[in-house]
Amino acid sequence: MTLSKQFSKVASAVAMIMLLSLVIYTSYDALAVTRYYAGYRLQENYFGVSGSIYTIDPDVTGENIFAQWVCIVIDPARGYWVQIGYTKGFDTDYNLVFYAEVNDNYGYEIRFFGTPEPGDTYTYTIVADTYNGTRVWHGYIRQGGTLLYEIIIPADPIASYELQAFSEASTTDIVIDGTHFSGLAYYTGRDFLYWYTHTVYVSSPYWIEEISDYEFMAWGGGSVNPPQPLGMSIVG
Repeated sequence: MTLSKQFSKVASAVAMIMLLSLVIYTSYDALAVTRYYAGYRLQENYFGVSGSIYTIDPDVTGENIFAQWVCIVIDPARGYWVQIGYTKGFDTDYNLVFYAEVNDNYGYEIRFFGTPEPGDTYTYTIVADTYNGTRVWHGYIRQGGTLLYEIIIPADPIASYELQAFSEASTTDIVIDGTHFSGLAYYTGRDFLYWYTHTVYVSSPYWIEEISDYEFMAWGGGSVNPPQPLGMSIVG
C-alpha cells in the first residue's frame, strides 16, 4: 500500500473528529528547491520532539514558501524526515496553515489543515506510537492546554537520528523577525524533557539569539537587515 493510501485511510478516521479541513498538496518537488534555515539541532536519537512556536506572518510572494517546524530526522543518508509546523506560500495560496510532512521509503507527502493565528503560540509534537497494531508517528498541535489537531503519520522506517527545530524560507527576501521557539523537548520513552544541548544552524542573512538549549529567537531577511544584536549567532 502506498503512503498516500495509508495516510488517507488512517488520518481520515482522526479527521472526522479533529480535522475540520484537510487539503493535500503534492504537485511540486519540494526536495529540489533551495532553502535557508535558522534553528537548533539536537543530534541524538530520541523518538519524540516537541516545541512551542510563536506564529509570525511574513510577506511571501512568487513561487516561494516560508515554514517553522519541529522535525525528527529518520534517515540522514537518504534525506528522510517527519515534520510538523505551520507554513505560508504559493502552495497555500499565501495563507498561513498548519501542516504535517514526511519523506521516507513511501515517498514525499505533505498535508495542510487549519489556520494558525498570527501572534499566537502553538505547541507542536511528534512521537513514535502504535496505531491499530502498526508503528506510526503521532502528531499533535496544542494551544495552551487545548488539543487542536491530531494526525497519524505512517512512515517507513520508524527511526530517529536527530531532532530539529527550524525556521525555513525558500528565499532570503522573506523576513523572519519575531521568530521565537521555546520549550524544545525530547521524548525519553516516558516523559518529555527539555533539550540539554544544541547545535546552531543558520543560513546568512538570518541570525539567531541563543536564549538556552531549548529556546531561541531569530531575525533577518529582506533587502535591509538590522544590526546583529549581542548574543546572536550567524553561520554560513
